[in-house]
Amino acid sequence: MHTQTHMLLGAAVFGRGRPAPAWAAVAGGLLPDMASFLLVLGAAASGMSAEAIFRTAYFSELWQAVMAPFHAVPLWGLALALALAFRARAATAFAASGLLHQAGDFPLHHDDPHRHFWPLSDWRFESPLSYWDPDHGGAWLQPLEIAAGLALTVLLWRRWPNRWTRAVLVLAALVYVAQGTAANVLLGFG
Repeated sequence: MHTQTHMLLGAAVFGRGRPAPAWAAVAGGLLPDMASFLLVLGAAASGMSAEAIFRTAYFSELWQAVMAPFHAVPLWGLALALALAFRARAATAFAASGLLHQAGDFPLHHDDPHRHFWPLSDWRFESPLSYWDPDHGGAWLQPLEIAAGLALTVLLWRRWPNRWTRAVLVLAALVYVAQGTAANVLLGFG
């Protein structure tokens, strides 16, 4: 799943009521992908081509080791257990959203699975499906994700009338429209 879908889903499921848990849920949906973003941005800033980044560097042992803790279900589970033990509502929303991120990624990564059980294991589940790769369902999964993301945007729009929050939701919707347009062009539909 795309990061913004994780963020919106976390906010929709765990961000009810007061603003702190809602924004914590957004952060929990975002954090697992932050290491990837920083690595990609750093590599791009150093002049590495997109092809080199996504065909070589992304799969290097160093990058995989840096990304593993961010996708580790045992660490997210420990965070959730601690948040629940201390009855910390925002921390609970954060950790639960991080776990939901892992649940969304697990069945949708074919060639690029994460080490979801790190540090207990380096095993990776190579799903038959991919949220982005047209050879593994991406051609039909991506439009479904875009539709789900837009539906989540509408749901959160109705839930949160604050204009700044709505501005962020408009940006999320525009990203989905851009992704849908790009996917159609790449797949020959546009």
